[in-house]
Amino acid sequence: MEFDIPYTETIKQGKHYSDHQIFYDFSQNYIKATLNFHPSNLYSNLPVECSNEWNKTMGFLMPGTIDLHTNSARFVHRVSSDLQTLQLGYYVHRKGDIFIYDSDGNITDTTYVDDLIADYIMDINVSTDYLVEIVHEPYVIKYFVADSLVKIIDIPYVPSGAYDFLYFYHGGNCPAPQDVSLNITYHKNN
Repeated sequence: MEFDIPYTETIKQGKHYSDHQIFYDFSQNYIKATLNFHPSNLYSNLPVECSNEWNKTMGFLMPGTIDLHTNSARFVHRVSSDLQTLQLGYYVHRKGDIFIYDSDGNITDTTYVDDLIADYIMDINVSTDYLVEIVHEPYVIKYFVADSLVKIIDIPYVPSGAYDFLYFYHGGNCPAPQDVSLNITYHKNN
């Protein structure tokens, strides 16, 4: 994996996976990149049942995880309802015990979770650079856009170790209705 070198990932029409899949593991607790979506990501030809699906942009599997539906964190995107912009969102699979806090921030209990948490962060424009970052800290995942914290998600304890990269992917269940591309540049924190 090269840092600070832009490249383009493309998902071909009818496919889910990028033509430039990157697999690598890394030891840092974050993934940071500049995203720039091609206009090809603005499409109106999805079946109705696919119109609200989140497409996976980038992220990672947490240490000790082999199933991406267990403990993983990603930025995701989809076409907005007006078909003029994209919606950027967060997407976290989590499995295990999380802490329950009182109104003063004290831990009062734990509860077992096995769920997916996903939602909207902001509208973004195609052909525009967006600096994004996901940071894993003990018991939380933090999402940043333009170095500003936009979302914190409580997660179960995850042991230290190697993280595995998650790449550009179309859908859940619905493949790309046309070729779609993303320019992406990965960064090291300074």
